[in-house]
Amino acid sequence: MSDGPPPLPVDQEPEEDEDQELFREPEATIDPLDEFESLKEDRKEEDTPVAEVQPKAEPKPYTDPISVMQPDTTPPPLPPKADEDKLSIESDEVKAKPPEFLSTATHSDYDDPDSFITGGLDGELTVTVSDPEKVGDGMGAYVAYTIVTKTTLSMFKSPEATVRRRFSDFLGLYAKLVGKHASKGILVPTPPEKSVLGMTKVKFSKENQSESEFIERRRISLERFLNRIALQPELRKDPDFIDFLENSQELPKSKDTSAMSGAGFMRLVKGLGDAVKSAASKKTEADQWFEKKIEEYDMLDTHLKYLHQATEDLSSYRKDLVTSNGAAAKSIAVLGNVEEEKGVAHALARLAEVEDKLGQLHSEQHKEDLFSFSERIKDYIGLLGAVRQLFQMRDKAYQTWQNAQSTVVKKKEAELKFKASGKTDKLAQAQAEITEWEKKSEDGQKNYSDISQKVKSEIKLFELRRAKELKEMMTQYLEKLLKQQEEVLQ
Repeated sequence: MSDGPPPLPVDQEPEEDEDQELFREPEATIDPLDEFESLKEDRKEEDTPVAEVQPKAEPKPYTDPISVMQPDTTPPPLPPKADEDKLSIESDEVKAKPPEFLSTATHSDYDDPDSFITGGLDGELTVTVSDPEKVGDGMGAYVAYTIVTKTTLSMFKSPEATVRRRFSDFLGLYAKLVGKHASKGILVPTPPEKSVLGMTKVKFSKENQSESEFIERRRISLERFLNRIALQPELRKDPDFIDFLENSQELPKSKDTSAMSGAGFMRLVKGLGDAVKSAASKKTEADQWFEKKIEEYDMLDTHLKYLHQATEDLSSYRKDLVTSNGAAAKSIAVLGNVEEEKGVAHALARLAEVEDKLGQLHSEQHKEDLFSFSERIKDYIGLLGAVRQLFQMRDKAYQTWQNAQSTVVKKKEAELKFKASGKTDKLAQAQAEITEWEKKSEDGQKNYSDISQKVKSEIKLFELRRAKELKEMMTQYLEKLLKQQEEVLQ
């Protein structure tokens, strides 16, 4: 204890020194040069004890006896290499921490989503939909689209194929894929819904509707639908999908397209939900991940619908602005022509040009609002319906498994009754039925487990793609919006 006085408490000296710094910094900036030099020397002397009190990474040769008596809660310093690794890991976690809706994806998947998204793809496959053309007149009229496919996949007959397809062919393809793959837990992208009002205008219009807003929206949605299928490892190899893309012959008319209208699709989803509602209500969910996801997607669906309605209103508002700007430009131009004062006439002419330019910019922004924003939001609302379909298929698999288990119990009860009543002639059949239903129960349990794992994998892939696509969409939309605002200022 006589080696020297104990050091002053650390938590007091920095506070006193910080107060001095707060008051002395401004003084150093306003004092004359000679006073500044003296203050600078004072600061050096005052900073000396503070530097001795500051903690250092390396241990001091002197060890205070009082500090030895107190428990040391400071963790030991890591080696330099370990410190670097720790900082690197922490920084990566801050940058790559997935949002709430990406909880099923690991950090490595979120860091490099492209490699995970394309991990199961064994070749290139891109599809374009173009050249919409009205065929026929009246109620029998329809719109045909040109589909160009470019691929490196070996199951295709040629690396490039061109076919013509009508809208009902797309709906027929969707019905086939859902029938074969949805029960396995595979997410099948949804096509654009039917629009009776939109097609009625196209059918009875005497003008060329190939460039109408309705047809363009449908064309873009159909192209997105096919390319989403092309990104699914199981769906891109489906024979019906390949035949759809490269068979130049007209496809047989599908009988399942009537259920694929907007209301029809909702009835289809609701019907699947009602079919398993009783089983799902009695089901005790062992995996809370599914329960959490259902709640998340219900909330996401609600907010996306609000956003879609807002973007539709915004697009309609900009369309009205186009008409208003055009009318204002014409009126101002006419007024400038009758104005006798040259200065005023010139100013009116310039104003008419500005109004006309604003109308053009609003027209371009209206298209961006509609095609780049509103339609993409609507597309994801449809995809959420497909995700719900996966959850319902899983519940259906659970119901099948539970029914098999219940039947096994009933068959065993019947066997006991036969033994008790002495009906030995029916025991062989009862035991055979028990064996059969036990096998069905085991298969049902395995199928339920398999579809649960597959649904999780599909949801993870969906979430990564959704995050990537929405980020790119928002970035492109904002860039174009800013560019057009700059043009307005010019």
